[in-house]
Amino acid sequence: MAEESDVVVWEWFTDHGRWRPYQPNIARGIEENYGRTLMLRLGDIDPSMAVYEIDFNTRQQKRLNTGTVRSIRRRTFQATSAPGKNIEWQWQDDYNWCPYDVDTSCIIEEAYQHPYGSIDLSTTPSCLPYELDLVAMTQQRSGTGFVRNIRRMCLPVPGYPRITPAQCSSSASMESVEEDSHDGGSAALSRPTSLQAPPQPSSQPTATTAAPDDSNSSQGSDCSTSASSSLGRAGKKHPGKRAASRKSVAATSGVRATVAWTSPPDPNAAGTSSGSGGIGTRSSLPRSVSVPATMAGVSGSANERPSVSSGAVISSSSTTSCLAAAAAAGRMTRSQSTPNSIIARPAHAAGARLSPVMTAITGLLLSTAVPVKLHPTPIPIFSPPPISKGSIRPVEGIKPSKKKQKTTSLIRVDSPEDVMKKYVNKVKKIPDEECPICYEKLSEGSHYTEDTDDVVLKLSRCGHLFHRGCLHAMYNSGPKDGSIQCPTCKTIYGVKHGNQPSGRMDYHIIPPSLQGFPDCGTIRIIYDIPPGTQGPEHPHPGKRYSARGFPRHCYLPDNEIGRKILKLLIIAWERRLLFTIGTSATTGEPCTVVWNEIHHKTEFGSNVTGHGYPDPNYFDNVLSELAAQGVTEDCLKD
Repeated sequence: MAEESDVVVWEWFTDHGRWRPYQPNIARGIEENYGRTLMLRLGDIDPSMAVYEIDFNTRQQKRLNTGTVRSIRRRTFQATSAPGKNIEWQWQDDYNWCPYDVDTSCIIEEAYQHPYGSIDLSTTPSCLPYELDLVAMTQQRSGTGFVRNIRRMCLPVPGYPRITPAQCSSSASMESVEEDSHDGGSAALSRPTSLQAPPQPSSQPTATTAAPDDSNSSQGSDCSTSASSSLGRAGKKHPGKRAASRKSVAATSGVRATVAWTSPPDPNAAGTSSGSGGIGTRSSLPRSVSVPATMAGVSGSANERPSVSSGAVISSSSTTSCLAAAAAAGRMTRSQSTPNSIIARPAHAAGARLSPVMTAITGLLLSTAVPVKLHPTPIPIFSPPPISKGSIRPVEGIKPSKKKQKTTSLIRVDSPEDVMKKYVNKVKKIPDEECPICYEKLSEGSHYTEDTDDVVLKLSRCGHLFHRGCLHAMYNSGPKDGSIQCPTCKTIYGVKHGNQPSGRMDYHIIPPSLQGFPDCGTIRIIYDIPPGTQGPEHPHPGKRYSARGFPRHCYLPDNEIGRKILKLLIIAWERRLLFTIGTSATTGEPCTVVWNEIHHKTEFGSNVTGHGYPDPNYFDNVLSELAAQGVTEDCLKD
């Protein structure tokens, strides 16, 4: 259960299979509107987020100009955690600083508060293949030795939103609704109208909702009422208390009401279902049922019987009273779900008469059925429709792939001296600077070598300075393919190769078109890498590695830009740059074949997970990712 000092973090799901937090100011805006509206434009919170819209009903973020949909979620963290202390850990990529996901930040912060000095994230629940030096503030990738800077940032006050006393008193009801909606249980329904008739006294046992009142925080925070076991007495409010066996109805910020039972009542107790129109024969109902607030706020007639089957019509005059009576009849189970489509017809409440105005309004509501529909979560379409072999044709201008084509063997150059003399120059006058690899003074020598009079080398193209011993150590920790990459600016000297395992790459044209490209066919790329044993260039030589999800199908439009990217991907495949062996960011499995930072589109007919079309930025992004691996348009001229 959330406590008053806890903080709320809202996150969105990235293309890399990680949850990334919203900025604190955006998270505060989302939290303020959570439970008050179904749709929220983030541009109302921050103008820079104007292209995004959040649907609280489906828990998704939609990019309005492209239609890209991503999942979002809401979580609470203790005040002693990293977000609770307004702390965020970040790592530096090629262009700017990027935050770790919140769980990883919490792990790093805990290690930082203890005198550990370093932490291996691959041994933690985050399963990231990085070793962090919390003294030098660096991150080193296991296997490749690639080093990036990290930092610990204090977020601007007030930081992430904190749980308020009002939220604490109703957090259990709200969390119950969220868990049921995620687990396929009773779905939360939006309120069809804000106009309600005031609850009237009734001679039957009913459960009523407390209407939310923004002007009174105590009423808004306590939304539960107790149904009396006596048939002739109405329920009374008990702020801040919850009986172990009473019925409870919670209204969350004026959006939905939840009828919930904490434990099955005693069947021998007074007030059983014998007087509720025979509803006592039902012995199985959901533990918590979400209904529109207009249905939960009107008590029903004793002669009406509800129908809870799929596609049934539930009248608001019988919903709460029948559910309360059914709760008293027997034990509830979680297996029963709500109907796919529910139509709520408001009815008169039993008891005292309404005023003439309310009578007219209620009569109008009785004559109109208010539909309430549940919107299913979109399902990604990964595969194209069935295709005959005769409709498959080769890609124009590109030689067909051979059936037995495999990755080329790596040409190893073991001597760092032979490599360095091509790309570096000795520095005679040593400046008063630090080496970017060891962070020692250039004039004092590197701790990677015993030579106290270490030579300082300057890379010929980018001009960055390093100890000779540091450059040699960096080269020996890589694939030793005769190339080096500046750890400061990522300039590549020579032809970069990776450690991709052996496999086969096929490509051809299929007739169906991708979304956004109706005038051309589709290039389908098929990667097939079997499991095997790691070689000397891999992280754990001699150890077996797995290959999950192969063959993998990827898609490009059959147009000029699509064919150009295919040619570059073929070069990257031959240089063993598309895949590597590491820890899966999705499953956490170690020693398995994973993507190597060059993104592919694996959704054919949708973009639900972000790995499909339309995506106007994809072509520029994949070209920049290929260029970072040394695969550019200049390679096509060779």
